Amino acid sequence: MLLGRIETFPANTSWRFVPAEFPLTDIAAEIPDSYRYFNLLVCQFGQDFIGIKIGDLNGSASSDGVMAQAEDRTNAKWLLEAPDYDLRAGDIYRIPIRANDLEQLSGLEVELALNTEILEVLEVEEGQMKAEQMNTTLMERGLLKGIWLAQKTNTNEPLFTLVVAAKAGARLADVLAVSGRVPSVAYDHALAEYDLRLQFSDYGQEAVLLKNHPDPFRETTQISFYLPQAGNYLLEITDATGKVLQQYQQRADAGKQELAIRGEGLPAGVLFYTLTFDGRQISRRMVKL
Repeated sequence: MLLGRIETFPANTSWRFVPAEFPLTDIAAEIPDSYRYFNLLVCQFGQDFIGIKIGDLNGSASSDGVMAQAEDRTNAKWLLEAPDYDLRAGDIYRIPIRANDLEQLSGLEVELALNTEILEVLEVEEGQMKAEQMNTTLMERGLLKGIWLAQKTNTNEPLFTLVVAAKAGARLADVLAVSGRVPSVAYDHALAEYDLRLQFSDYGQEAVLLKNHPDPFRETTQISFYLPQAGNYLLEITDATGKVLQQYQQRADAGKQELAIRGEGLPAGVLFYTLTFDGRQISRRMVKL
């Protein structure tokens, strides 16, 4: 529901009515929502119940059938961070989305809006957010929604990374923003609420390693990658133990590069390919049949 994948709760009703004496302290307990009367010839006075609006997380529902006015949001701000790129038509970019001071948060929900006339989303890479925590079904409309809950993890890892191709020149800050369509909020460990804002910082364009195609493969697969400037690159194919099975090293111009990888001599199973460029490494996995 929060991700927007469904519009109604399955096997549920809009309102549930619970006997007032029932203690609403255990969310896992089976909650009664009906009375049983055995003598309808006698008036049943003093009956009391509590009405619960299903999905009303912020108390905005009204019992008269009309939704209450949206609350006046004057929350403090919490920053998300993205690279400050000057986009060039035809170039490919990795855009990691990070949250500042992630260890101080218990969770967040965010919806990003992209200008689809300028950006074509090639892939959304998992990070702190996994695929099941993101809704990419609205990507054609330029919307991406995600939910993150605190867990023990590497706080330097981005929430997720957008891999995009620029259709035209523009500044990234002008074509990517937090959507104003729905609230995007973060919660600290005291459950205080903060409005999310997207901040752009200049820390240089990175090389991009794309998903191989086809995958899985038998005879040949194509590995594509993008270099932000001319230079020497190293591409290595390894097995699960880290043993190098194939190696490709040469100098290339800036832009998109493609390598045809022959399956001959490669063992079946999960393999990894790693691009090393300008002191940085990017790895992905593929499957050989």
